[in-house]
Amino acid sequence: MLISGRAKYLWTETRTRQVGTGENKRTETYTVHYHGNENYLNSKTYFFGRPGGDSIEIAPGTYRYNFEIDLPPLLPATIYGKFGSIEYKVEAVLDIPWQIDKQTDVPFTVLRHENLNDFPELSIPLRQEEIKHFCCFIFDRGICMITATIPHGGFASGKDIPVRIQYVNESSVAIFRTHIKLKRTFSFTSSSPERKTRNDTEKMTEIFTNGVGEKENKDFTCPFSIPSNMVNSNTRYANVVQVSYYLEIECVVDGCYLNFFLTSFLKLFQNFLGCHTNPKMKFPITIGDVGIGEANGFEVAPPMPEFVNPSAPQMPQPPFPSAPMVQEDIKNDLRKEKF
Repeated sequence: MLISGRAKYLWTETRTRQVGTGENKRTETYTVHYHGNENYLNSKTYFFGRPGGDSIEIAPGTYRYNFEIDLPPLLPATIYGKFGSIEYKVEAVLDIPWQIDKQTDVPFTVLRHENLNDFPELSIPLRQEEIKHFCCFIFDRGICMITATIPHGGFASGKDIPVRIQYVNESSVAIFRTHIKLKRTFSFTSSSPERKTRNDTEKMTEIFTNGVGEKENKDFTCPFSIPSNMVNSNTRYANVVQVSYYLEIECVVDGCYLNFFLTSFLKLFQNFLGCHTNPKMKFPITIGDVGIGEANGFEVAPPMPEFVNPSAPQMPQPPFPSAPMVQEDIKNDLRKEKF
């Protein structure tokens, strides 16, 4: 019996290179495969027999074995991303001498109960300020000071983030609305053919709220709801396949629709042309099961008692005693789990 868990990932990139010389010189397109893995669990259990031991004859019948393993306390949870995943499985192998081995495997899911109160650094309030200077051609249109604050850096799925926005707009430019987005990033770090990180970012949810007029000040708090059943952040437990989140606050400014039609060269002069860019602020946040300041009310229902039918036929027992279970590559400080 082999119980394993690992991160695995793969993505490809297309590149070009010059090959040949002289008149035969040409541009060639080729594909680079980035891949790698990281092992978290590798446990072997022998229900009967031993490696290199004598063959054992098993009488016909059905045999059932109870087993348990120790899961490391810092085991990352199961996740699935676009270019990779963290997966766990139980694999049973029947080693048949001089024949093809019989084997089967069953995946299982590892969940982490993450109480963010265990990490004091997440309780610190987060604050960012942005000073935007507007101009149009040679005319100065003034500045707008924007301050965004959230009470801490850790939140639970299904809860609200109270986002406070303060505008001190001394310019003649209106901010139409405030766009708040929660984004999730899967990061994959390859080990072959070279070390490289690829990020896959997606928007999870968004809202639009108040803006501010010309020469106007405004201070308001907007509740931003985190969707339920979000995958917890795992950057503390995994290195090569990571999940992280950030809150993006974008101030939508008058004239920004022109940005879509500007070339990269013209964007260098967009303030001079009167096309104002949207100020943006990003807050990295950690998502868990219990948010900062919440009660640690995680209860596990007791297991259901096993029902035994006395009239059911008894399964045949092995005609030999099972060998003691041998487990490999397990850390000392472990938490006992059964499945």
